[in-house]
Amino acid sequence: MPYQEINLPLPLMLLLLVAMIILLIIVAQTEVPITIELPEYKEPDNAIQERYGAYIQSQGKYYN
Repeated sequence: MPYQEINLPLPLMLLLLVAMIILLIIVAQTEVPITIELPEYKEPDNAIQERYGAYIQSQGKYYN
């Protein structure tokens, strides 16, 4: 017999299982009014990417 933390008789354990499943269904069907506001997308500045190759060459490393 597997170890159970709550030592209930089998009929009570089945009743608890059914009650928990019903509770799970009720909670899953409720709508949660959560809205997430995302910041507007900002285009990345390409000036850093344009100067990256020059920086690598100035350091004497010609590979990326």
